[in-house]
Amino acid sequence: MDIIRKQALIAALTASIAPKLNAAGVLEGGCAKYRPAEEADGSYALFAAPEINTFFEPIEKFKYNLVNTTFTVAFTGCVYDETSKAYTWNGNNYHISFGDFNINLLFGLSNGATAYDFGAIFACDGVKELTELEDSEIATSVLKPLFDAMSDADKKALAQAAFEKIRTTTDAPISTKLTEKEG
Repeated sequence: MDIIRKQALIAALTASIAPKLNAAGVLEGGCAKYRPAEEADGSYALFAAPEINTFFEPIEKFKYNLVNTTFTVAFTGCVYDETSKAYTWNGNNYHISFGDFNINLLFGLSNGATAYDFGAIFACDGVKELTELEDSEIATSVLKPLFDAMSDADKKALAQAAFEKIRTTTDAPISTKLTEKEG
């Protein structure tokens, strides 16, 4: 992709993702989760990968008009509560990262659809992936300034929303599962 189209795409994506990169946008979209990692102090690190889906203004010679992007939120100091079968988090220790996946941006063509039924749209023909290098470069060029511009309170609210999406559905620690089988 030439530099002019890349810059235009970055501008279009920034304009469309910015209003959704917040706690409400995280609660609206999907969210992947990963196996918890036990830390030295016996607490756990949990990982969420919230998705932001949005339409954007198409650019010249790039027929796609919607994007799915994701980023990672790592939560440390989490504790598994065996009574509620859910994790708790102190609300302070988290880290947001982006541009780390092989596919950070997935583009689709809505073919006139105006509703946010992205699952159906991305399942159809017309999905576009960039090269891995372009993908990471563009995702970072969009997300870094957006996260940098967020207040600490807004980042924390976004992280809390991501945690709420995964706290009850993340697998119990392996030691808990072994104890349940023994009992």
